Amino acid sequence: MRPAIFVIALGVLVVTALDGTAAGRIGVAATITNDVTGTVAGKAARLKSGDPVYQREIVATGQEAQAQLLFVDQTTFSLGARSRAVLDRFVFDPNRNTGSVVLNVTRGAFRFVTGTAKPTSYKVKIPVATIGVRGTVFGCSAISQIFASCMLREGAIIICPVPGARVVPEGTPAGNGCTLVDQPGAYQVSTNGGNQPPSNGTPPGDPDTNDALDNQNGTFEPSRGGSQYQGGSLND
Repeated sequence: MRPAIFVIALGVLVVTALDGTAAGRIGVAATITNDVTGTVAGKAARLKSGDPVYQREIVATGQEAQAQLLFVDQTTFSLGARSRAVLDRFVFDPNRNTGSVVLNVTRGAFRFVTGTAKPTSYKVKIPVATIGVRGTVFGCSAISQIFASCMLREGAIIICPVPGARVVPEGTPAGNGCTLVDQPGAYQVSTNGGNQPPSNGTPPGDPDTNDALDNQNGTFEPSRGGSQYQGGSLND
């Protein structure tokens, strides 16, 4: 069992590391399909449905694998096959539904569905951009060091490309080189001047197929087999 440490101060849930060996629990693996690993403080282990997930944990999915994580604010964050994400930062105030959350996806595909926290609490980093959340359902796929294809389904996001990258189509300028995207559809971010993923083995994946079905009763139905979380408190 991986250790969990909670620090509660003035009603704010703050997750921290202790001696580099333990990290604050921030949610649970709601559904796991095939080979998914979690690495905490340098120690890797196979993830299964119902396992806790922690701040700074690295979650990686194998070939034909999927994972859906359910955070303490009910946000769902799903990863497709051959994906890698770091749960960099998670501070959440349940009384005000505010916080500061940073997720870093370095390859593959993900899908994000807003929970009870204010959407602006979240940022998702990919190699070619930082994405600010504005209340939304969106995902990105074919993520690599030079390209990502992002799909907005509901709400809005702000895409801030890294220097040398651009967003196609351009969307609405939001200052500081960022682009407001509030029209559903596909948007490519690239540093190679194109709008197609490079042909170098970058994992494909449709972000709309990466998450499981929320049964609205504390259980989740995997989209393609796999185990599922059967409910219970996220703080158990």
